[in-house]
Amino acid sequence: MEQNSTSAFARLLATEDIRVQHLLEAETASFDVVDRVLTLPKWKNMSSNLYDMLIGHEVAHALWTPGDLAEDGEHLAAAVEIDPDCPMRAMGYLNVVEDARIERLIKDKYPGIRRDFVAGYRWLWDNMDLFQSVIEEQGGLSKMTLVDRLNMHFKLGIMGIITVPFSDEERPFVERMEQATTWDDVMDLTRDLYEHAKNESQNMPQSSQFQDLVASGDGEPGQNMPEKGPSAPATDDLLGGGLDQLRQQKRKYQRSDTPSIMPTPNLDKIVIGADEIEEMIAQPRSRYDDTRNINCDEKDRLNGLARAASETRFNEWMRTENKTVNYLVKQFELRKAADEHQRTMITKSGRLDTVKMINYKWSEDIFGKNMIVREGKNHGFVFMLDWSGSMTDVLDPTVKQALMLCLFCQKIGVPFELYAFTSNSKAKDGTWFPVYGYGDEGESTLSEDHWKNNDPKNSVANMQMLHFLSSSRGRKNVSKDMKNLFFLSEAIKGRWGYENCLWGGGTASVHDALDLSGTPLDEGLICMHHILPEFRRRTGVQVLNCVVLTDGDGHCHLSPVIYNPILKRNFGDHPSHATASGDPDTTNSLLLSLKETTGCNLIGMYLFAGANISNCWGWFGDADGHNLDRWATSPTVDRWVKDANKSWKKENFFVATGHKATAYDEAYIIAATTEIEDEIEIPTDASHAKMRNAFVKGMAQRSMSRVLSNRLVDRIAC
Repeated sequence: MEQNSTSAFARLLATEDIRVQHLLEAETASFDVVDRVLTLPKWKNMSSNLYDMLIGHEVAHALWTPGDLAEDGEHLAAAVEIDPDCPMRAMGYLNVVEDARIERLIKDKYPGIRRDFVAGYRWLWDNMDLFQSVIEEQGGLSKMTLVDRLNMHFKLGIMGIITVPFSDEERPFVERMEQATTWDDVMDLTRDLYEHAKNESQNMPQSSQFQDLVASGDGEPGQNMPEKGPSAPATDDLLGGGLDQLRQQKRKYQRSDTPSIMPTPNLDKIVIGADEIEEMIAQPRSRYDDTRNINCDEKDRLNGLARAASETRFNEWMRTENKTVNYLVKQFELRKAADEHQRTMITKSGRLDTVKMINYKWSEDIFGKNMIVREGKNHGFVFMLDWSGSMTDVLDPTVKQALMLCLFCQKIGVPFELYAFTSNSKAKDGTWFPVYGYGDEGESTLSEDHWKNNDPKNSVANMQMLHFLSSSRGRKNVSKDMKNLFFLSEAIKGRWGYENCLWGGGTASVHDALDLSGTPLDEGLICMHHILPEFRRRTGVQVLNCVVLTDGDGHCHLSPVIYNPILKRNFGDHPSHATASGDPDTTNSLLLSLKETTGCNLIGMYLFAGANISNCWGWFGDADGHNLDRWATSPTVDRWVKDANKSWKKENFFVATGHKATAYDEAYIIAATTEIEDEIEIPTDASHAKMRNAFVKGMAQRSMSRVLSNRLVDRIAC
């Protein structure tokens, strides 16, 4: 993916395994020369040339800037050597000289990055009032200090963007800066520049900027500066401050919410395994069995008949679905072979090929060759399914879609797991029928050990994660678990009032704990902060994909600002966390936190059973991420909605761009009633033209109904 490729690009440039971190709140790109950590910002409103320029600049520091600290352990030894009394001010001069040197060296080492520096600085000059404002504040280029003019010359002047004036006396400094190649050259030039600045400061008043820094008593270059001496460079931190302005210019908001601490789930209590689920399916108990004098033995017997009938339908569905799975596997193998070909490199071995030696008179190709195939990345999938009451209309097709994806993963050897989140919960004694404490029912008997560090004021509710499927259970158990999930979706469909005679004697019974409930989506995302790392550790997957299938919103009481105790920082209080349509909500903040914590790819699937896609408020949006609905009125919006509905009806899915899809790497609105076509029906008495049209139409429908599944293939065939 883009973030991983950017990290690899930086490591390749640095020719060492530096640690690369991508942070949403990063002010600018930076490199810690001591700990060897490259920090890259994650912004949207900047050119790719500027981003590559920042990477090249910081990697150059990694390659050529020494990181020796002074005895105080706080400042670079070089800055202390130049000015022991005020190393931070000397650091400003050192930065200007060193930046000019390392930028020239990185462009010499990697000539292809020259165009990124030219385009990056040109973009800043044309699109940001950054350099211009400093020039104006200083009274023009000619009135700026020598060190500031040198900085402007080696950032903009050598690019042909501006012309910086220098006197004959100052020209030697320019030439020395152009020729500096070693660290000793940088130190010698910085000392001379510093002495020159001292001499200038004795003949002119200190700049207002320096006076402000001294008066402030804090800030970076002005910290602990004596009142006498050369003024700090006005352009030293110009790029960092300007890029921070760029990062925030389209997304300005300030969160005042008190952060909610993300609680730690007790997964031993929350996760319900497949074996326990099977027991509840076989013995579907209800909290009212005793009060209504229900014959549980008879209910179990009838449920057994229903399960047998459901298993027959499951086997029929499997025979039909295998055609689709085999088709996907075939596409996967083709893409995998193409990707492997791209990763294959053929090199000469230096060993004579005895077969080719006879051609030595007319061919130089007489040496044996080695074929090297770089290892690809292995993937894993964790599916999280919404088990709420609003899923009633779409549960059956959604379960079948999830089962098909799991069958595909199983067939190609990709580890997978499927969970469902439900607000049903156990009691303190471990039974399934707690007293919730509503109205006159008395004190709640809900289990109290599901969460650690759960703030009563900003709390999350009790819930369970139903662990339906896991590839680690082996093929035999996975097949049995799939049958149970298939039966359960049919039984719930019948229980909620649909015509679904499972065995000829009415609908099947469902255990209260397995029935549809509320929507603890946020609580499920918190659990995934711990489930996904364990899945990665156990399976050893390199690329982890988390797929969330839901049709609603969470309902927890956490603040939109979430404190992640794992990473020890907030999510939701930063401008880059905002969406095009407003501030992030709790779910959005938790999704961002999940990505940062686990490094997973987040795929969102919003199930929709309606006909007009514009009714998917929050998920359906325009190309810029603004929410749209059927009440929007403008020719542009009407045209967008019309085209979207046309694509929706044609392909049975649409790429989600609303604010609820912002935190996902990919998000789709999926037609919940979509069935993958496998047979093309042609009437026996049809004419030749009708047969041809039916065949073409059927093949087109078949192809389009598989578009979404093929996107999954594209993600993992690498």
